[in-house]
Amino acid sequence: MIFSAFVMPDGGAFMRQAQAAGLDIPVFGTDTFDDPAMLTAAGPGSSLMNLGSHGFPSEGSALKAFYDDCTARGYKIENVFFGLGGEAVEIVRHAIETAGSDDPAKINEAISNIEDMKGITANSITFKGREGVPLKDVVIIQAKDGKFELADRILPDWVPAGNSTWKPDNAVE
Repeated sequence: MIFSAFVMPDGGAFMRQAQAAGLDIPVFGTDTFDDPAMLTAAGPGSSLMNLGSHGFPSEGSALKAFYDDCTARGYKIENVFFGLGGEAVEIVRHAIETAGSDDPAKINEAISNIEDMKGITANSITFKGREGVPLKDVVIIQAKDGKFELADRILPDWVPAGNSTWKPDNAVE
């Protein structure tokens, strides 16, 4: 496999070139691949594309409902970052309602105690005990026949908290 953190249009160009060169191995990318224009830029090379992202607008999902609502209001949805923006607003709304106040300190405290909140992009978001780094599910997306498809949705077993001093065993000091 190849891992890439390319952004548009370089990621698409790379996959198009890799496919043209006869490579037949998966290219895994980050959420920067989560852009419909990437499929066009990659052309036939999009068949190599896989990515990890924040959410997927499958039928019945909160993200699909959010996209549909935004589209009905005249907004053009381009990638999952639109859903993350909506989710950020929902987190603050939830915190204000939980705190019963719009005082910033109380909002921050309420956010730090969120546990297993249903989000727009994620089925579960937890900030409690995480020092500001949420634990949330991640989607794995594949490109097939010129479209994105949901391959899997996982909740990681471990993500370092914001105050973590964790480093890989082979980290250079």
